[in-house]
Amino acid sequence: MPARRKRIALEVALAILVIWVPWIAGGIWNAVDPYPPQNWAVTLWGLVQGTGVLALLAYFAWLDGDWRRLLGLERPQLVKEIAWAASVFVALLVAHSVAYWITSALGLEHERGHGRSFASDARWLTPFHFALFALIEEVFYRAYLWRRLTELSGRPTLSLVIASVLFTASHVYPPAASVSVLFFGLTLACFFRTRPSVWPLVLAHWAFNQFVAVAG
Repeated sequence: MPARRKRIALEVALAILVIWVPWIAGGIWNAVDPYPPQNWAVTLWGLVQGTGVLALLAYFAWLDGDWRRLLGLERPQLVKEIAWAASVFVALLVAHSVAYWITSALGLEHERGHGRSFASDARWLTPFHFALFALIEEVFYRAYLWRRLTELSGRPTLSLVIASVLFTASHVYPPAASVSVLFFGLTLACFFRTRPSVWPLVLAHWAFNQFVAVAG
């Protein structure tokens, strides 16, 4: 299968260049010169860009044929998805607490207010923003990237770790927050490997972001 491996390697490289590199570049820029609170127009444009990312991943999946499997978008079973999402959400809270304990023991400073904030005229769009980007990140990191890296390397556990590290790096947070994001990503990845559907992960991811936004 050398031709397929070559095509997949080029596809993954293109996905990282088009999707991941701009994310990490934006995070680095924000670390140097923090973004002002997003107004409704900027937030809407972000939603449009996010839809474009999903369209690119959908195109790659369409080329592969079995697009539902590649992107983890199996037909949802509502009751099971909600029950599984509740379990994932609890696990995320535990992972967050463990990360907090470890970073506190290491003497790392915990800061609030990471990432973009929303101006008062854009706050009504916040749940939609969180939902879309939870979907994008779960499809990209937990489903697409993990499956592609596993096919290329033949090592699913290593691929899980690499995808989670890329997920963490794209947020460009201080050390303590980065440890928390890494634990967050690894937890979601383990659940996806146990049950390969992104729907419960998206629900749990969205709920966790909402919880942090309210608590923060």
